[in-house]
Amino acid sequence: MPVIAPVLENLPPLPQPDWSLAKRAPAYRTYQQLKQENEELRTSLERAAVINRAQDAVIEGAHATMVVQNLHLMKLNGALHGKEKERTSNRTLVIDSSKGQVYSTTEVLEGLRLAATKKQDEAEQKRLRADARAAKRDAQAKVDGEWARIKDQHEKNTADWKVACENCQRDGIPRKEWPNKPTRPRKPTLPANFAAVGDDEDVEGEENVLEMD
Repeated sequence: MPVIAPVLENLPPLPQPDWSLAKRAPAYRTYQQLKQENEELRTSLERAAVINRAQDAVIEGAHATMVVQNLHLMKLNGALHGKEKERTSNRTLVIDSSKGQVYSTTEVLEGLRLAATKKQDEAEQKRLRADARAAKRDAQAKVDGEWARIKDQHEKNTADWKVACENCQRDGIPRKEWPNKPTRPRKPTLPANFAAVGDDEDVEGEENVLEMD
């Protein structure tokens, strides 16, 4: 669906208020003049109210058009700039196909053995990365728990300090002899050995071996 074009809508022809009534009138006026002016003011105010409602309707329609246009633009931006992460293939060619050669069964079997060894090594590395991520999550949970305990203890210490200060003030103890305000310890952090551990899971790929017939 194409992006809708903007709609430039003007107000319909409506009776306009008499803006000259806003000017300062003579100080002395008769009763009839005041009565007539009051009627003219009421009429102008009614016309202004009609114009105001018409303007609100035009603005509301323009806003609705902008919302629809924005939805289209968001979809277009997603199509233009969104790049799907391509999955890499882990297929292994057990022989060097850069040249036309004849390979014996021994060479093919050796290639298969090397491919199997590589696959085992990659699986072991994947397991180690998963274990490292799990250990990092456990360590982070402990750090978060310790930080929550520190904050709770600091709040308790601060409350006790306030009570002690109130008691000192009540007993007339000089301020310089009051207890110092407790300081909150720094937030604990993860050990340095977790700095290189990523949080993203490994992407599964195809792990096929191309065998020679």
